[in-house]
Amino acid sequence: AQEKAEMVLRFATECNHPPTLGYVLAILSNDYFPYIGDLQMVEDCAQKAYQLANRHGLGHIKAMASRAMKWASNVHSHFRLLEAIKNDEDISFSMPAGGELDVGMLS
Repeated sequence: AQEKAEMVLRFATECNHPPTLGYVLAILSNDYFPYIGDLQMVEDCAQKAYQLANRHGLGHIKAMASRAMKWASNVHSHFRLLEAIKNDEDISFSMPAGGELDVGMLS
């Protein structure tokens, strides 16, 4: 399956059509690489898709890439939290004034 994903990515790159490449990168970063647990590829593909979307005004691709980047950030936060628990570190934190925890605060 990894070979097929690399082949699709290569074809999308070779077609030299930014919307197609951005869409393929966004799809892979949302639907394929998280499934196989390749966090680095999620981040790499999402970042490239986001940059292409920004450069070419592709809002739907930008939204998809942003979702993948948030997912990767949340995974990193969870790993850091698990590592802190494993190392018996103080993991206490205070709630913001509104009483809701912003997940972005953990990254």
